[in-house]
Amino acid sequence: MSTTTQTETTMMNLTPHPINLITPEGTTLTLLPQEEPARVGQTLEVISSIKNLPLPVCREVLGEVTGLPEEQPGVTLIVSFLVRAAVPDRGDVLSPGNFVRDEKGRVTGAKSLIRNG
Repeated sequence: MSTTTQTETTMMNLTPHPINLITPEGTTLTLLPQEEPARVGQTLEVISSIKNLPLPVCREVLGEVTGLPEEQPGVTLIVSFLVRAAVPDRGDVLSPGNFVRDEKGRVTGAKSLIRNG
């Protein structure tokens, strides 16, 4: 059984671009980005190769997260999927989900937010 909880929060957009959140009623709420986005370092480890293809097959390893403030009561941080994945124990970190796309396939908004766990 799943339950939903409504909480009032201050939301900070720590991605490098505006985020359009689309409510079930069709209203768009635009969150402008903060001056410094949260970022995560990444490294690639070669794990194999494919015969007759001159490219390595790699595993991505997430590294240090920068630009992410400490958890604060009543503040929700909107970040990229990669940043959220790099901090699995942070309950205040969400990323956009259920994307809305235009006729060219570009993301124009999100109908939900995704939390770890």
